[in-house]
Order: sequence, then structure tokens, then C-alpha cells
Amino acid sequence: MAVIGVILAVIAFLICQSLIMNFVPEDFKYWLISVVPAAWVAWPFFRASIEHRFSKLSPRARIYDLPVARTFQKIVAIFDESAIEGRRFDVFVRDTNTKRIAARIRWTEDASSFQGHGTGPANMSWSSRTESKDHCLHVEVRLKEVRDKTVVVIDWTPEKGGHGCYKIVDSTMELIYQQLGEGEPYESDAPRTYLPGPPIFLVVASVVGCLIFFDGINNHLEQRKAVYQARVDELNSLDDSNSKERNAQQIEINLWNSFKQRNNIK
Repeated sequence: MAVIGVILAVIAFLICQSLIMNFVPEDFKYWLISVVPAAWVAWPFFRASIEHRFSKLSPRARIYDLPVARTFQKIVAIFDESAIEGRRFDVFVRDTNTKRIAARIRWTEDASSFQGHGTGPANMSWSSRTESKDHCLHVEVRLKEVRDKTVVVIDWTPEKGGHGCYKIVDSTMELIYQQLGEGEPYESDAPRTYLPGPPIFLVVASVVGCLIFFDGINNHLEQRKAVYQARVDELNSLDDSNSKERNAQQIEINLWNSFKQRNNIK
């Protein structure tokens, strides 16, 4: 989702840039204004990505028609005995008094990256590099007894790395559902979602962008006004010059007529 948001943001940026160029001076930093609508286009997709991550790592609490002790044993057995993606959990908290289970799973993956070498595009060479990266995923399970039933709350936290953690989360949750059943949503019938509002910097950037845009339009109008005024002044100056020339011609004509009358010249 985030990748789609980035692509659409780039398209929105280019469209806004081409449109704004018609309203602001050529030397104006119109690209600063185009960043704001591009960010708003991308924001819903980034929010959807955040919601997806939240729903994966903090699934809704579910209630099961099982006693707490039995549910506790089943979940601990899953972490102790099951191999998830070829890896095993390390259960470091299994407190029956607080009905809390905590475990972590570690793994190492090889990640490849490309590096460029050279002094410029013409002399650039590329090489691949593979290095091992450590990952760690923490899970905490809290149980609560409600009317002889058990409410299960599960929270996942990537402590290190986190690449590929969704596969482990999905596989583990599938095993839990197989052992406990699907259960029923405990909180409400409506899905629980995480709806973050737009970040403060985006709101502030929108206000600043609007001010810059209107200032750019004002500068553009001032420049156009100056151009038109210069043209009007040029026309007025030309009219004045023509008027002086006509007056000089009329004076010459009047003098000639007076001369003819004095000398009886027809």
C-alpha cells in the first residue's frame, strides 16, 4: 500500500507542478507547493499500511469457551513444542498467577544489497554484498476469566529487525486458532482498527503551502501589473510625442497662413 501511495504522490506532484507554473512567477519555488497535495495523496495509503500493521501485531481480543487453566496450558504448549518457520520460541514468562505468557523467537536471514563503486556514472561498477541480519520477535499473551470463559489478548512486538515477522505471526495465530478455536470477538461486533490522524507536520505544511501559493499568485499579479503599467506608460508617452508633433505642425501652418495674409499671397 505504501508503494502505491508513493507512486500516486509522484504523479500528483508532477500534475500540480505543471498547473501551478501557470499561476506563479517562473523564478518562484512552486515545487514547494506541489509537495503538499502529493503528501495528502500518499497519506491514506500510508495510513492503510499502519492499520494493517496494527491489526496484525495487535489482533482483537477473543473470548473462548474454555477454562483459564486449560487455555493457559494449550498456549504454552504451542510455544514450547511447535516449530514456526523452522524456528522455536523461547518462553521466558509463564506466570499462572497473573495469567501472562511472554516469549520471543530469534532468527537470522541473509540480506543482499548492491553497492556502487567509481568516480562517476561513466566509471561506475556495481557489486552485490550479502550479510546476515538478526531478527527478534516478542509476543505477550494475557488471559482473563469472564463468566467461566477465557479472554485472550495477544500483542506482538518486533524487537530487532522485524523483516518476515508477518509470516511467523500468521503461522502462530493459525496454530492458536487450531488449538483453541476461532472464538468470538470480545470487545465489540465492529472490527477494531487504528485510525491515526494526519501528522502535525503535514497539517502545518499544508497551511504554509497555502500561504506560499497565495503569495506566489500575488507576486505573479504584481509582475503582470508592472508589465501592463509599463505598456500603458509607453503608449501615453507615444501619444504625448505625437501630440507635440501635431502641435508643432499646426503652429507652422498658422505662421504660414499669417505670412500669406500679410503679403497678399494666395
